[in-house]
Amino acid sequence: MSFEEVEILKERVELENGEYLLSKGVLDLAAFNIQQSVELYLRNKLFLLAGDYPKTHSIERLLKEIGKVADKVDEIREGS
Repeated sequence: MSFEEVEILKERVELENGEYLLSKGVLDLAAFNIQQSVELYLRNKLFLLAGDYPKTHSIERLLKEIGKVADKVDEIREGS
C-alpha cells in the first residue's frame, strides 16, 4: 500500500453524510455510511501503526488487529 492510498483513506473518513441522513430519518443509509466511515478510519490507523491492514469489513477484526499491533488487546476486549 502506498502513501497515496493512505491519504485517500484519510480523506474519505467523513461522518457528515451519515449525520445528514440520520437527521433526515434515513436510518438504514445513515448506519451504512457511518459504518463505512468507521472502517476507513480504523484501516487508516492500522496502516499507520502496522504498514498494512486486513481486507475486511469487520470493525471488530480491525479493532482486534489494532489491539495486537499496539499491544493493547486487553483494552480492546474490555470495550466489547
